[in-house]
Amino acid sequence: MMKRIFGDLPEGRTSDCDCLAQIMFRDVEDYVRARNDPHYKEVIFPDHANFADSSRTLFVTGWVECHIVDGEIV
Repeated sequence: MMKRIFGDLPEGRTSDCDCLAQIMFRDVEDYVRARNDPHYKEVIFPDHANFADSSRTLFVTGWVECHIVDGEIV
């Protein structure tokens, strides 16, 4: 599949993970509030161990920039 995507370009490094979860927040404070929510702490976070190897879990942050909204350049 990577050969199909990259063609003759060097493929670089690919991930050996089985799954990727992407969660988007309006801003970092929304994430902080979600992480500190009692339901998250008691129910969601502990469940992570059932689905992922915490020693290999990576946390990557970034941002999304919208340059076109409803067909218009913004």
